[in-house]
Amino acid sequence: MSKVPSLIAHRGYRERYPENSIAGFEAAIAAGADAVELDVQFCVDGTPMVLHDTDLLRLTGRPGDLLQLTPDQLQDYSAHEPGRLGERFHPTPIPTLAQVVERLAKHSDIKVFVEIKRDSLPHHAIPAGVERVLQDCLPLGKRMVLISFDDGILRQARSLREVAVGWVLPDWGTEQRDRAEIVEPDYLFCSDVQLPMEPAPLWPGPWQWAVYEVNDPDSARAMFARGIKSIETAAVETLVRAFKR
Repeated sequence: MSKVPSLIAHRGYRERYPENSIAGFEAAIAAGADAVELDVQFCVDGTPMVLHDTDLLRLTGRPGDLLQLTPDQLQDYSAHEPGRLGERFHPTPIPTLAQVVERLAKHSDIKVFVEIKRDSLPHHAIPAGVERVLQDCLPLGKRMVLISFDDGILRQARSLREVAVGWVLPDWGTEQRDRAEIVEPDYLFCSDVQLPMEPAPLWPGPWQWAVYEVNDPDSARAMFARGIKSIETAAVETLVRAFKR
């Protein structure tokens, strides 16, 4: 059993780089992350894009609706997070999932958690959207874990292919615990604010626990001591130094 947690770069090295950017993923890996997590939304033609928001204003500083734009039109936008990071990362292209996978596939020891967001994938489009994501992620092989708040997306993925999945809990309660026992995901993700304080136990099951977003080493140590083996963080180098150096 590992004596340190697995460190997942939440949307890449988000503390220092634009989130969900290729530069941020590469920097997280260089800093020592064990895995990266990225978000997938779908633009107007169904292409999976690596992006957290469908409203482009926060990430680009410009108004725009992902649901009404094609990949070619998105090339006119720069997701450099000007409100948070200024202009030093301009331009930062909004990448397709296929482009990000092509880069991450070169890092053969890195696990990749691919979160399908629910905003841009209506229920009737789930089969085609999930199939497209799985197809784009084929170069990652078994290092890819598909995650979502929507357990229907996870069921669809398992019906299409043998793939590891992670359910992101929408809340903490009896209903969610019972649902987890039905879904039986490989990973259960919980936010740090949802996680009940000790001595409340973690739910036992066939899953590995992961918590987001934890940027403080002492908090990460306490969670690891509780049995949480995977920690999502924006402060990649801070936690790498605390656990691995």
